Amino acid sequence: MGQDMTAIPLITSLPPVFSRQNPDGAEIGPDWLETCVTSWLRAGFRPITVNSAREDMPEFALLPEFDQVKTQRDGFDAFGKRYVPLWDMLARATEGVDGPVGIVNSDIALELDQDAKDRIATLRPGACIVCNRIDVADTTMTGGAVYGSGFDFFVFHASDLRAMPENGMYFGLPWWDHFLPVSILGRGAQRLSGEGIDAYHLSHGGRWKRRLWRSLGHRFIEDIRAQGDAIDAAYLSALGQIVGRRAARRARFLPGGLRKDDFYALSDLNIDYVDRALP
Repeated sequence: MGQDMTAIPLITSLPPVFSRQNPDGAEIGPDWLETCVTSWLRAGFRPITVNSAREDMPEFALLPEFDQVKTQRDGFDAFGKRYVPLWDMLARATEGVDGPVGIVNSDIALELDQDAKDRIATLRPGACIVCNRIDVADTTMTGGAVYGSGFDFFVFHASDLRAMPENGMYFGLPWWDHFLPVSILGRGAQRLSGEGIDAYHLSHGGRWKRRLWRSLGHRFIEDIRAQGDAIDAAYLSALGQIVGRRAARRARFLPGGLRKDDFYALSDLNIDYVDRALP
């Protein structure tokens, strides 16, 4: 008999409109989103969608199995879309929760075996699960490849999420998926195995604009360093070496500021730090 998962919230932010195309160019967004939502319910989670109070609620959020949470702040003025601030999202969705909390990107379909469900249901404060996604070409979810540059499914304890400081990350924009695990692992949490968890993602075109990626990368650095001694000194030292390149360039009368390669180095540092935390 496995552990009960029905009380475990799974936090996401469903978009009002969801679009994806298959390799032939046919629209399959609604079908894929239904696949994702069905997979969360089949796994036993209690899904919660967190959206801006000024955003239309997506259709799937109206299902009786879904909880809906609204935030007053959003990223419209800065980004032109109503992205939800990560801190607001976690603060609202963990109210009254004293146990494990799942977090997933809205375009991820989950498959969990029973051992993984038991590991999630019994997760304690100071432990976490962090999973890469598997990129697939179509809804058959076959022949996929692991995406190694970010993370799409997490489980943390609510108490650890509530201990997170306010920050400038936004759910669904660059760097939030690095900020969460680096912050919590950097505070001494133990990363548990993600074995038995498959997080499928339907591949699609489009990349973040470089200016946005860099801007939020700068904010990532500020928000991590603002946590001071709470963060692992070894990580902060490695981060300092990346940031120090800017000072070195200024000393040689070169244009200041972090460059593209510095942000790639930052991404590599984060991925390596999270990956090395595996038992």
